[in-house]
Amino acid sequence: MMGDRPRASCPRWGCMENRSMSIATACSHCQARFSAPESAVGRRVTCSKCKQQFVVQQLRSAASPAKPKPAAPSQAPTARSQAAARSPRSTSPTPVQPTGGNAAAVPAPPPARADAKSRPPLTEAELAAAFTGSMPRSRTPVTYQFGLLASAVVMIALILVYLALIAAACYAVYYHLNNHTGMLQARVGGRGKVMLFIAYLAPAFIGPVIIFFMLKPLLARPAKDQRTRSLTRKSEPLLFAFVDRVCQTVGAPQPKRIDVTCDVNASASFRRGLLSFLGRDLVLTIGLPLMAGLSLREFGGVLAHEFGHFAQGAGMRLTYLVRSISHWFMRVVYERDQWDQWLADTAGDLDLRIGWVVLLAQGGVAVSRGVLWVLMHVGMAVSGLLLRQMEFDADRYETRFGGAESFAATSRKLRLLGLSSQLAQAQLMEQLADQKLVEDLSSLIVVNLRTMPPATAKQVTDQMADEKTGWFDTHPCDRERIAAAERTGGDGIFQSARPARDLLADFAVQSKATTWDQYMGWFGPQVPRDALVAAPAFARACKSSWKPPQA
Repeated sequence: MMGDRPRASCPRWGCMENRSMSIATACSHCQARFSAPESAVGRRVTCSKCKQQFVVQQLRSAASPAKPKPAAPSQAPTARSQAAARSPRSTSPTPVQPTGGNAAAVPAPPPARADAKSRPPLTEAELAAAFTGSMPRSRTPVTYQFGLLASAVVMIALILVYLALIAAACYAVYYHLNNHTGMLQARVGGRGKVMLFIAYLAPAFIGPVIIFFMLKPLLARPAKDQRTRSLTRKSEPLLFAFVDRVCQTVGAPQPKRIDVTCDVNASASFRRGLLSFLGRDLVLTIGLPLMAGLSLREFGGVLAHEFGHFAQGAGMRLTYLVRSISHWFMRVVYERDQWDQWLADTAGDLDLRIGWVVLLAQGGVAVSRGVLWVLMHVGMAVSGLLLRQMEFDADRYETRFGGAESFAATSRKLRLLGLSSQLAQAQLMEQLADQKLVEDLSSLIVVNLRTMPPATAKQVTDQMADEKTGWFDTHPCDRERIAAAERTGGDGIFQSARPARDLLADFAVQSKATTWDQYMGWFGPQVPRDALVAAPAFARACKSSWKPPQA
């Protein structure tokens, strides 16, 4: 689409010809250091020590701090976050619109804070000192545990109802073929006999089609996530130390892996899905825009919320079961694939004298999905109350970690970051036609956040104050959650206002590398690196801007 990304033939360093100035580089997997020609920067090579591929980057030195280029994505296995993510709820107004002007349509972002470079590096001692106490534990009422168990039983019963419908469809086809053979012996001739023959065979086609489309969701694998970037304890010791301490504080198991994405989100989940269901094998997925836009106190509260879901063994597993079944119902009701397209194309291409059979099959599939839709809403209505209560329970962990005021501020920031991310997506789509991409999505989201008009931010606050929770919502509205946090009260046990991005050894490098991974998942390896533009310049070049609030 945009050209070929440069690739090396993976030579060994010792065999490369020294035709240009040598630079120092290191393997992103084993951290082994090498020297390489300057012309190799940006190329993918194989490490002679660990045999893993990585992209050549020039290491920073005190004499000449080189601007880092996006690193190659690590070859970690892809993970799907299946636990409930504490993400901002969508707001009704569309935040962006093409303003049809020039680069001045988006104001230039304010200058970076003066202390960003002069701030001393974060240390483990400073992190430890920010924890001012222990978190009080609260036991979940027995009635709530029984309610959660009853909700899980109902969800499993819905699956059994669905399987019973499949069995009934199979029996209906069998019964028709064995008990309606008299249709073939009717004393009619000519065209009538042909029509009776087609009518007899029609259920033999319609039934299996309906059964296939009902079985397909049970057998189909969920769509794979984009390539995932995983961090290592060796390369990011502060982040792992902080996560370990948060887990220890809330009484949750420590994650075996930490992944980073470009989403305004964070979630903890079983690392191997059902294979980890009975163990304590977790993966933490962190959206780097959260670290870019939140303080350590706020970010730690989000982590406390996520791990709060896993602080209770039985409740956590039952919640996982309920959520997994709910997500499965939603996927099979709304997801379409090539088989749906084939059925629609076949129904439109055949002559109506025969095509009516396919049309009936298509109608039967629609009816089966309608049944699924009903089951989905029954499950959501039954489990919604319990799942919302589980969110309130996790919110208590967040409130006790960072305090009630921090909880309210975080809720508002998450909403604003979510809107800023929506604007960033619109800007990406706009500039894609010119073959331009921002080099750092997290930075672009922060730029959009800083340039958000006060009227838009006020509108978000007003919307949060007017929200109401629906019957089928799995998360309470922010207004109710903030009110519950105020009832919990307290100043929290963690008191650090430093930016959360300080937890990473080099946030900019990780964020650019994660952005590059995102592009590889979206567009493939044909994206050239010269298409990347710095976030402030990218925002100024975009016509998409904040939409004025409606009166």
